Amino acid sequence: LKHVAAQEAAYARRQEVEALESLRRRFARACIPSRHSTRQIDGAPEWMDALGSLRAKLGSGFLIALLGIRGAGKTQLAVEAIRGQLEAGREGRYVKAMDLFIRFREAYRKDGPSENAVLEEFTNPDILVIDAMEERGETPFEDRMIAHLIDLRYDAMLDTLLISNQTREAFGKAIGNSAISRINETGSV
Repeated sequence: LKHVAAQEAAYARRQEVEALESLRRRFARACIPSRHSTRQIDGAPEWMDALGSLRAKLGSGFLIALLGIRGAGKTQLAVEAIRGQLEAGREGRYVKAMDLFIRFREAYRKDGPSENAVLEEFTNPDILVIDAMEERGETPFEDRMIAHLIDLRYDAMLDTLLISNQTREAFGKAIGNSAISRINETGSV
């Protein structure tokens, strides 16, 4: 019996190590900024309420915009949403808007990935966070690509968080009526 118990304990330890390694790989693929990945959560009551509301919507296929001044905790809220999905065995991805468009432009290099491969990279995660939306150039190319990506994720009922330091009015003008309609339907600002 001692031998069987030792084997079961060893098996349980291997399972635990494999689960932790799987979580570590998901965190690495999520591209969470180091500054936000190790922070201890100690937010104001309003911030904690916002986090609770966001967590309650996870998995519903939402499109939510987190808008506000710099330093209000928008990125940390988004990272906590990603963390919740990763810990539940799902996939998440964090990207700054400029890096997203740089990645799309790589598809036009001779040795670059296909546009479809880049789209899949950002369409497949269970939750996608696009930060610093105010930094994009709002070119016709960027407008079409962000609208298409949002539409693909909306159709697939995958959670999407958009973060910006813009006012509600400026954000609405920059993101367009289609995205605002989807935000109103599935999430909030």
